[in-house]
Amino acid sequence: MPIVTPALALSLLALSPTVSPNRAAESKVDEIVVTALSKPLTLNSKELTRAVKAYHKLRAVYAPQSQLLFQIVGAAGSDRRVLEDLKLTLRSKEGSVPVPIDADRRFTLPTSVGKGWTLIANRRVGFGILPVVLSPGTGTSDRLLGDLRLQCEVQWAMAKPDLSIVMRATASAFGGFCKGSVLPFFEWSDRAIASASVSAGALIRPVYVTEDRMAYRAPVHDKNLPHSARVRVRYR
Repeated sequence: MPIVTPALALSLLALSPTVSPNRAAESKVDEIVVTALSKPLTLNSKELTRAVKAYHKLRAVYAPQSQLLFQIVGAAGSDRRVLEDLKLTLRSKEGSVPVPIDADRRFTLPTSVGKGWTLIANRRVGFGILPVVLSPGTGTSDRLLGDLRLQCEVQWAMAKPDLSIVMRATASAFGGFCKGSVLPFFEWSDRAIASASVSAGALIRPVYVTEDRMAYRAPVHDKNLPHSARVRVRYR
């Protein structure tokens, strides 16, 4: 994954895994723990709850037909083979439930996680998990702007409580992380991007692509663009 600079700190969830190194010792709340052979990665159940709550709260506004998924991504500098044959299992004292992972390395989880559940992986540290919002007829290279707006709100809901007061105040001062024009929301890609554009009716205009070609700035803040606008990406 790309390295997040201080200038892009507020978009860290769009550019890096939404998991952090071993937070089990920091919190007594229930956690989904991605168990590794060294230090575990964890996705705190509070983060998951915030994601699901934000999604269902705003789904009707931005993307009524969408689905909330979780994307497995390789961590920066990790061997991509770590993602091969990756298996996830939800376990509790009541038993184990396999978590199906599709061909795009995406999966869904229960809308609420019971006490004592643990998400166990059969791989070492080297991957992370990002929320992704997709409507029918869309994909990685052809996104509805409404999906991206909702995804931004979901990611912000997950990240906000863990960010500093200064960072949260900065986002608020600029009109909000997902609505303001100053703070950028970047959508990461696992393939080099040749170009990106947004279209709405007869309007077609380019979308900014980062210098390393691995992310683009989604125009979620542009009030002149409807939720039905499409953001399309061409890869190298």
